Order: sequence, then C-alpha cells, then structure tokens
Amino acid sequence: MVGELVATVIAAEAVFTAVVAWLSYVVSRRIPNRALSLLSLAFSFLTAGELIKLFAILSGPARLLLPSGAAVEMVGFFLLALSHVYSIRRAALAMLAILPYPESTVYSLAKGISLYLILYVAVETSISYIETRYKESLLSSSGLYLLFAAQAISAFTTIGLANPIIGESLSLAGYALLAIPGILAYFAG
Repeated sequence: MVGELVATVIAAEAVFTAVVAWLSYVVSRRIPNRALSLLSLAFSFLTAGELIKLFAILSGPARLLLPSGAAVEMVGFFLLALSHVYSIRRAALAMLAILPYPESTVYSLAKGISLYLILYVAVETSISYIETRYKESLLSSSGLYLLFAAQAISAFTTIGLANPIIGESLSLAGYALLAIPGILAYFAG
C-alpha cells in the first residue's frame, strides 16, 4: 500500500518536472536565453531522475537504479543552480564549501550534493524575490525550500527513520509550486 502510494507520488513528480521542462523549452525558443535553456535541461534531468526512481520502485532492483537516479537528479540540480546564478554571491557559495564527507556511495554523494545545490538555488531565488518583489519568485523559492526539506527527509528515509511518503509528498508539493509560474505565464500569453 505505502509502496503504491509512493510510486503514485513519484509519478506525479515526474509529470510536474516534465511540465516545467517543456514550458522552459517553449519559452526559451521564443526568448533565446541561457538561463531558460539551462532550466529546461535541468528539469529534463530531474524528470529522468524521477522516472528512474519510479522504475526502481516498481521493478525491484533498486540497488543499481537508485544511485543512477540520484546521480541524474544531481546533474539536474547542478544545472538548476547554474540557471539561477544571477550574480555570484560569496555568502551563497560559501555553503557549498561546507559539504560534508558523505559515505563513499554514489547515492549518498549525489543526494548530499543535491541537497546543497537546492539550498543554493532557493537562497538565490529568495534574494531575487527580495530585490525584485516578483511574486513568481516567491512561489519558486517556496517550492525549492520544500524540495530541500524533501531531500533532507529522504536521508532519514534511507536509514529507516522517516516514512518515504513524507519526503515524496513534500517533493511533489515543491515541484507543483515550481510549475505554477510557468503554467500561468504560458496561458497568460
């Protein structure tokens, strides 16, 4: 029952990430912009990571697939961070220097790096909101903080201290908040 619910939530996450990837691509074709192109590519990797995670849960051989999915997601979060570099802020980049030394597995390394990349993008987006008061940035930063919380909770899920549905539900809510500005902009004009 819990496994089916987790799979359903992960499938919904894949849908939202695919929608954001598609909307970013459509807008980047109309307005040639490096950040939009990176955003489209980032969400394409995030979609692939969600699909690999879904396949791992449904098929069973998660031992090899989960690290692959985490690595693909990490590349997506790295590209997302690159798309959000408006100006290099020492304070925001300083948090990348305090990376812990996680276990030597691909999965934990990818998850650990993803955690810090999401936090970087969330902080950058929050700073952008403070500077511009652009309401969509507030939605995006809220979604990114939910993704950060979901990634942090997933660390406890892997060692059995948290229910996976909590992290996946937060992740779904985060991706939904990230999709809303693009969907609204698409239908507005």
